[in-house]
Amino acid sequence: MTTKIRPASLQDVVAIMEIENSTNQVPWTKNQFISSMEVGHYSMVLQQYQKVIGFAIYAPIIPESHLLNIAINPVYQGQGLGEKLLEKIIFQNKFKNRELEKNYLAFSYGVLDQNFIQIDKNISRQKFQRTKFDTTETGGKNALTYVENQKIFYGSISKLNCQIITGRTHQIRVHLLSLGLPIIGDKLYQLNKEQKFRLANLPNNVRETVTSFPRQALHSHKLSFIHPKSLKEVKITCDMPDDMKDLEQNLL
Repeated sequence: MTTKIRPASLQDVVAIMEIENSTNQVPWTKNQFISSMEVGHYSMVLQQYQKVIGFAIYAPIIPESHLLNIAINPVYQGQGLGEKLLEKIIFQNKFKNRELEKNYLAFSYGVLDQNFIQIDKNISRQKFQRTKFDTTETGGKNALTYVENQKIFYGSISKLNCQIITGRTHQIRVHLLSLGLPIIGDKLYQLNKEQKFRLANLPNNVRETVTSFPRQALHSHKLSFIHPKSLKEVKITCDMPDDMKDLEQNLL
């Protein structure tokens, strides 16, 4: 059966209340659920074929998470679904506590002046273009990215391994841009003069390949963490998609 865990919204409260009233001898009220969401507690629902059949609410207080409420529709109990919700909470908490290692591969314009750099710059939403983010010296949210140079092409294009220690929106794109290293194919975060300068060093056929790349040349490559049950390290890798492989091949 197809099950999905996603963030809960106020539109889910009715379905959550039905489960709560059928499982809890002293159920929360509707106002308690709404208040919990509004004050910033993390809420998630488990759904099966678009039907909400379970929920969990917790408060992350680093380095812990306090489970406030969890329930599964009685019809679906005994299938390990509550355990799935708990594992999701543990997984998310590990990321917030920086116990997960997430690595991305990126192709960017420009070249690092060293093989490894740590980018420790806060990120905030831009004031006038609210869909974009920028680095800031005052305010914003702390953001930390490790960047390792893997390969340089024509002295103008870099293949980078980026490890995010925090998980901010557009973090890698914004951090690389702040170093003058916009990602190939990124239409939102660009440095036109820098990109034109770098393109001038490329052969015509390679220049065409780079400028016509249809999306961000950014790929989630590796995830590693300690499994909450076995306590063994789990490593998951995902090879570059074909279009990024073709991009690299054309750059050689």
